[in-house]
Amino acid sequence: MPTKDEERRKYKGIYNRFMMQPAKISTTGFVRLYVLYMLTEKKDEMYGLEMIEQIKKDFAHVSRWKPNSSVMYPILKRLSNQGYLAYYKEDPTTNSRKYYKITRAGKQYYREQKDKYQPIFNEAISMLELAIDEIYGG
Repeated sequence: MPTKDEERRKYKGIYNRFMMQPAKISTTGFVRLYVLYMLTEKKDEMYGLEMIEQIKKDFAHVSRWKPNSSVMYPILKRLSNQGYLAYYKEDPTTNSRKYYKITRAGKQYYREQKDKYQPIFNEAISMLELAIDEIYGG
């Protein structure tokens, strides 16, 4: 019977093979990067649903995709807990809309994530362009 360490290594090997998809970025990673981008480059502050609608609008000409709230709100919570976002409530006495703003640490984290994902995006684009050329003949 395999030990727990052997099971973990086996699982990690399987997981690593699944991560060899062309984009090498999860939906969560992409949304996190895009949230940081929006709060750095587009608007000083936004609330969650506004971010979802902005992403939908930004990508409407190429896709009908938009993140849903079960993706967006955990990302906002985690970024806030990590000190990358700050928020205030529209009405502090109720469970009202939260407006998020990027912090100084969040701007640094955004620059790091932007640098990290640029080669991954470029590789994904190259792989998809090659696949389109191969499969559809240009």
